[in-house]
This record gives sequence, structure tokens and C-alpha cells, in this order.
Amino acid sequence: MAMSIDCGSLVTVSIYPAFSNFLPYFSVFQNGSITPWSGVATAGAISKNLHEGCPNKERLELVRKCNDRIEKIVEHLREFSRQKEPVFQDLDINEPIENALLITGQQLLDHAIVIVKALGEDLPKILGDTNQLEQVFLNLIANARDAMDEVTGTKELRICSYLSHEEGTAYVVASIKDTGVGIPADIRNKVFDPFFSTKPVGKGTGLGLSLCFGIIESHAGRMEIQSSEGSGTEVLVYIPLEREKE
Repeated sequence: MAMSIDCGSLVTVSIYPAFSNFLPYFSVFQNGSITPWSGVATAGAISKNLHEGCPNKERLELVRKCNDRIEKIVEHLREFSRQKEPVFQDLDINEPIENALLITGQQLLDHAIVIVKALGEDLPKILGDTNQLEQVFLNLIANARDAMDEVTGTKELRICSYLSHEEGTAYVVASIKDTGVGIPADIRNKVFDPFFSTKPVGKGTGLGLSLCFGIIESHAGRMEIQSSEGSGTEVLVYIPLEREKE
């Protein structure tokens, strides 16, 4: 598990300079020409100098939103890379889900995937490590994206969180459901095995789901997969509420 986190840190550190160097520079449309703009000025200040109805005002607003999004992602990745050891604390399961969507959201849209969120409000806090849980959701979202790359028609990723009770035990549950190709019945019981992958050679390591399984086990939880070939896949993550702090 430590190796996985360290590798993520290396990726973060390597892409951070590229992102941060990009942030201050944009191209602003003025009178039909493109003028380099240094980050000394703000999008808001420049926007005020454009007359109402100017088409470049809308373009500038888009630039500002992109800038804000990149800043959030970069700052989050920096925080993500700092943690080396698990830190279990009370948290809202929606936080790591939202963080994972912050990083993957645009990529999902680029793949023509519709994101449907139904995250429960005021859910009880769970005891967990937010970075580790984020790793789980990043992996599950990536798997769903890849599964839907192979289908035509509507591509939908539905992410839900809710409270569930089973045999006297309360769980907070996260569901990641896609409309992808599904998993054949004869290999469904192997998907958590290390180095087993349904992806083509060179595209998957076969470690993602096994690492997810290990992380959820360390949270005293469990993972379930419901899938049928041609009908998509739903992955359910169960985290119990009752657990002593370590």
C-alpha cells in the first residue's frame, strides 16, 4: 500500500510545476486579436473593461473558471502527496468522493460520460483515511470510465452514498455504477485477485481492485460487485459506523 501512495506522490510532484507554471498565463481576446496575459491582472479586472454584450466577456469567464479549477486540483494534489502514513479520523464519505470527481470530472466529460450524483446529506461520519478512500474512488471511477469506452449509446456514471443497516450493523455505503460492458460471470469472482485484469495487455496492471480491497478491509469494511455482461457494473463500498479509533 505504501508503494502505491509513494508512486502517487511522485506523479503529483512531477506534474505540479507544469500546472503551477501554467496558471498565470492565458490568452485574452481583445479587439479580435489574442494578447498574452500575465497573472498580475485578474480575470475579473479585465472583464470589467469589456463592454456588455462583448463575446470575449464570456470567453474570459470560461478562462477564469478553468483557472480556478486548475488551482483547486493542484492544491489538492499537493495535500494528497504529503501524507505517507494512514490517518484515521472522523470524516464524511462524500469528501473523498467529491475529491475524486474533482480530479476526474473533466476527463469523464471528455469521454462523453454523464455524471449523476445522489450523495446522501447529513450522513453519519465514518472513521477513515480520506486519502486512502480517495484512492479507492479514483480507481473505481477509472474502471467505470474504461468499461464505458467500449460501448455506444448513453454512458452514465451514477455515484450514490447512503446509510444502510444489516443485521444490527449500520454502514455508510458508496455505490459507483456504470453502463459499461459488464463483467462475465465466469471471472467475476476473480476481479479482486492481484494481477488479474479484464483490460487489454498494457492497459491495466491488475492491481487496482486488489489495492482497493485491501484499503477497505483496513477500514473494517467490505466491497461487493454486482454485474452482468452487457448490462454494466455496480461496485458497493461498505464502511461500518461502529469501530474503535486506533
